[in-house]
Amino acid sequence: MHVIGELATKLSDRLKTKCPCCNNPGWGEVKYEKGLICGCCGLETELVKSEIFGCVKCAYEENRKRADGKKEADPVNCQYCNS
Repeated sequence: MHVIGELATKLSDRLKTKCPCCNNPGWGEVKYEKGLICGCCGLETELVKSEIFGCVKCAYEENRKRADGKKEADPVNCQYCNS
C-alpha cells in the first residue's frame, strides 16, 4: 500500500506540471541518457548521464543534468577500470 501511495503522489505531481512549450499537463521524465564519464579513465559508463523530460502531447523534450548533480562516475562503476 505504501508503494501505491508513492506512485499516486508522483502521478498527481506530474499531472500538475505543465509543458513549457504547449502548456499541456503531464510534463516530466520520459527517459534517461546513459554514459556518465568515469572519474579515473574518462570513458563512458552505464550510469545515467542526464534525464530527459518530455511532453505527452507535443513531443517537446529537454535534456537536463542529473538531479543529484553528479558529474563523474566512481571508478568502481566503470567496466574498463574493473576489467
